[in-house]
Amino acid sequence: MKTFRILILLLFFSSFAYGQNYEKAVGLRFGLHNGLSYKQFVTHQTAIEGIIVTRWHGWEIVGLLEYNNELDSNGSLVWFYGFGGHLGSYSSVYTHWDGTTESYMVIGVDGILGIEYKFDNIPLAVGLDWKPYFNIIGYSRFFGDGGGLSVRYTF
Repeated sequence: MKTFRILILLLFFSSFAYGQNYEKAVGLRFGLHNGLSYKQFVTHQTAIEGIIVTRWHGWEIVGLLEYNNELDSNGSLVWFYGFGGHLGSYSSVYTHWDGTTESYMVIGVDGILGIEYKFDNIPLAVGLDWKPYFNIIGYSRFFGDGGGLSVRYTF
């Protein structure tokens, strides 16, 4: 119970701290996994990101913890890395050569490595990343094709 209280206090006070010239951002993610992205800094260098994507006639919800490191003096350009997990469901219509289809509920782990630029004069951040993942439950496989381009409105 004490750990829960500390976590709640950390999340409450972390809403006042942010890095990389913005606190929150919401936008689109493009790649083989297209969808929506929401990123929020909880400390100057640490952010959480939630992603909802579609692929293979299905969907995935991804949660990531990311560590950001400045590459310039004003914090507009950062590189980041992190880890997290996903839950999703999709059809294997593209994985069977004989035309058969199956549906899978998947749970897995994700990694992320990328770079992001926050424009100084407009509320926009653009990021490019590689997000490999491994399905532990369901269609158990490693996928290294999870890269994407994110364009987010910052506030």
